Amino acid sequence: MFFRMLLFIVGISILIGNPIDAQARKKRKASKKKTVQVLKPAKKFTHDEGNFSIAFPGSHGQVKGDTSLISTTFGQTQFYAYTTNSTQSASMIALYELDMKKVAEKDIELAENNRILLDTLQAQLIANLGGIVQRKVKMVREGLYHSRISYFTVKGEGDKTIYFRCENIINAPRVYQLLYQSSVKSGPDSPEAKKFFQSFSLKNK
Repeated sequence: MFFRMLLFIVGISILIGNPIDAQARKKRKASKKKTVQVLKPAKKFTHDEGNFSIAFPGSHGQVKGDTSLISTTFGQTQFYAYTTNSTQSASMIALYELDMKKVAEKDIELAENNRILLDTLQAQLIANLGGIVQRKVKMVREGLYHSRISYFTVKGEGDKTIYFRCENIINAPRVYQLLYQSSVKSGPDSPEAKKFFQSFSLKNK
């Protein structure tokens, strides 16, 4: 389920030394035109109740929202998801709240340690998608909120590989889930994907 996204070519060869003829200059100009491409303006999205803002990739279509009741290891909760996509990629931000009392009943260590809780939630997500982890990153956002980033692959329709980057952020009891998927291996680390993740911000710290 992808719509078209921009392709980026990084780097332009610089020729120095002997003078170049007119034909070579034309080729160089044509090469520059092919390699210099600008990202479309990102689509800023603000969610007052969710207390966050984010900028979806400009190459993606309209933002679509969906709400559903989901079952988790710690009970049922409302899951709010907002997605955009193009021919080759898709992005999503979702949020839900955990019942911390039920988390404590299940495992007191999880309730008292956000880092361990995030690791558990991230592992559950990847397992539910049947994903194979490529690498993980642990970080703290804005010096306040723990975050987990995972790169993983999933086999899609026709046994095609889909490449994912997912970030879970916890501001207990609320969890934010950022997801970017692409049919291109380098997609999750593309400029627009990076800007998507970097643009996320909680309004009230």
